[in-house]
Amino acid sequence: MTPMTPPPMFGIFHISTVLAGTLLAVFFAKRAAKLPKDRIIRLFGILGLIMAFSELGKQLFYYYVVNDRQFDWWIFPFQLCSVPMYLCLLMPLFSGRRRSKTAEKVQNSFCTFLATYSLFGAVMALLWPEDMLRPFLLMTLHGFLWHLLLVFLSLTVIFSGLGDFSVCGFLDAVLLFFGLAFIATLINVFGWYHPSLPGSYPDMFYITPFVMTTQPVVRSVAEAVGIVPANILYLLSISLFAGLICLAVRRLCR
Repeated sequence: MTPMTPPPMFGIFHISTVLAGTLLAVFFAKRAAKLPKDRIIRLFGILGLIMAFSELGKQLFYYYVVNDRQFDWWIFPFQLCSVPMYLCLLMPLFSGRRRSKTAEKVQNSFCTFLATYSLFGAVMALLWPEDMLRPFLLMTLHGFLWHLLLVFLSLTVIFSGLGDFSVCGFLDAVLLFFGLAFIATLINVFGWYHPSLPGSYPDMFYITPFVMTTQPVVRSVAEAVGIVPANILYLLSISLFAGLICLAVRRLCR
């Protein structure tokens, strides 16, 4: 497959896709939020399967078509915006009429995470889609549709009241986030010492301790204070913005 020139950021494709996709996400989220909660969870499970199959297709495309049967650690599916796929797949397991309080708490933390951390990550990626504008149209569309689907999932949680936006509820989402960041760090370390494609390395959550991040602002911080301190500040900043979203939702839903 012949590569193309990637669409430019803030060009017609970028702006029109984000605007149209966001409007559709809001429209369908409002409709989905009217469903019974058990059906919403079932819908999330189905969407999780769709995301998993699309991610598998992406991995196979890069493995066979782009990278000549070499695995590219850079696209390993464990970024902040990859996490909703796993949460949606797991969520139905914590559903049902006879679920325990622990299962309910886990499901609430998943939903709160989607409505805060995932929404922030999706919006930032859509506003600055440098890593999504690829030389293959199929992969570019995959990136935009994926993040617009995250907006839909997040808004569905908010409109339906599925999450727990209390202080304790948000703290559960924070614990989940930092637990996932720890797993991302393990992947980053493992992939660094077990490379596959020359020049490729994992940068899950953009917190590899070995190379300065590609994130513009965080990179400047890393140049000033070092990679690891900058990564910690980066994670805390994401949590701050997620907390602001949680606070806004709590006030709007009163």
